[in-house]
Amino acid sequence: MTDQMTLLIDFAQDLRMTRMLSVSSTTVLFYDAILSFPSELEYIWNGPRGTGKILYLAGRYPFL
Repeated sequence: MTDQMTLLIDFAQDLRMTRMLSVSSTTVLFYDAILSFPSELEYIWNGPRGTGKILYLAGRYPFL
């Protein structure tokens, strides 16, 4: 019984750590998006079409 309890406690700790890392990385991504939006609007969205623009948008927004 103690082995199962130890495994359950380890699993709960791993799950908590995974959730904390997920929240922190999402926060950093949103912070970066907010800080870089004015420059992105000026140079990417209002700029001419080209290979660089396509590569930037594909890397920055892969879900589009």
